[in-house]
Amino acid sequence: MSNATFKIEYFDGRIEQRTLPPGVYQVGRDVGDIVLGDTNTSARHAELRVEPGRVTIQDVGSTNGTYDSAGARISGPLVMAQGARMTLGHSKITLLPDGPPAGGTRLMPARELPGGGAPAPGGFAPPVQPPVQQPPAHVAPAAAVPPPPAAVYVPLAPAAAEPAPAPAPTPALAPVAPPAATQPAPTAPGPAYVPLAPPVGSEDKTVAILAYLTLLGFIAALVMHGNNKTRLGAFHLRQALGFLLTSLAGGIALNVAIALVTFLFSVVAPLLMLIPLVWSLIWGAFGLSMLVLWILGLMAAVGGEMKPLPVVGALYQKWFSKAFQ
Repeated sequence: MSNATFKIEYFDGRIEQRTLPPGVYQVGRDVGDIVLGDTNTSARHAELRVEPGRVTIQDVGSTNGTYDSAGARISGPLVMAQGARMTLGHSKITLLPDGPPAGGTRLMPARELPGGGAPAPGGFAPPVQPPVQQPPAHVAPAAAVPPPPAAVYVPLAPAAAEPAPAPAPTPALAPVAPPAATQPAPTAPGPAYVPLAPPVGSEDKTVAILAYLTLLGFIAALVMHGNNKTRLGAFHLRQALGFLLTSLAGGIALNVAIALVTFLFSVVAPLLMLIPLVWSLIWGAFGLSMLVLWILGLMAAVGGEMKPLPVVGALYQKWFSKAFQ
């Protein structure tokens, strides 16, 4: 079949089944052909390509990535096998296997039965006609020999009794009913997929929160993550690592700049009086910006959200994408 049928499991528990003809479809948070509405997905997250006999999915540079059925993050186009279940944020997209609808299999036996001559209405007529044709054969000898007429009625009695067994073929309808009743059964497990977006466990939040609590907290979170790796923990470890390196690099750069400015203007005494003021303003602005980033990262960790820090958060995820997998 050229079309492909998908089961879309949204982060809020809703489930949708959608059949797509051949073409290219965009999947995203707020826009696209398939809109997930999931805050843990990117505005333009992935691309589905439906071709005759093949379905391909590719991540298009999303922040949190796209994961296959085994939980591995894909890095290029991936051909989806039937039953493959892809994870995008807290949402899932499954390629359903091809197969005829359940209603079709129930109706086919009903159309075949009349042609077989087994149904009750069509089955009674043929047995009645042979007995009607037999009396003329017996009537001829009865006309020649008057005594045997009583014998003419003897074959008629069994002939009349024969139609009674004719309803026996009706049990053939019984085997038809069970397939119709059992056919919908495979669709029943569908609701079992409702709990698709498991809530973030306490271990996830613990690792994420510890990552922001000084260097010792980051080391402790790194050890805990090694024992129980989670996507939330990996996300905030990358954010915290970027924050620590930015703070360290910024502090070193400011100290070097202050020392260089002091040396260059040491020959002008009045300018030396302004250096402490300028140094205080620069350090204050840098320290305040780092404090705001730290608070935002900690709040996202406490809330169990994979929300990148403003301006630099997306860069941290890109630079350290191979770390803490």
